[in-house]
Amino acid sequence: MAQRLCRIEEIGEFGKDLALPHAEGTRYLMLFRRDGRVVAYDNVCPHHGLGLNLAPGRFHFTRDGWLMCAHHGASFDLETGSCVSGPCRGAALKPATVEVRGQEVWLTDPDTAAGGSE
Repeated sequence: MAQRLCRIEEIGEFGKDLALPHAEGTRYLMLFRRDGRVVAYDNVCPHHGLGLNLAPGRFHFTRDGWLMCAHHGASFDLETGSCVSGPCRGAALKPATVEVRGQEVWLTDPDTAAGGSE
């Protein structure tokens, strides 16, 4: 079952982070707009399990456009989730499957949180 996350315009230039109730606690997501699409991952760095941002809704990017973990400097390719440099090189972010319906973003993957669903 899908869960509505936000309106597409709520995803700012530096991304959006969300905390969702989940059967196993809270699921933290990060969403980004790229080339007319929305990409989403769990907001958990594979290096130490911390969120990639220090401030709510503000993620850091390298000059090359890689998403950068604010804690240890690992850099990630937003297209694949792969760590391209840093302490977790070769690991990857866990993707979250989302789809855009009109102007709304919906979480549709098997780990969908409870509540707010269709």
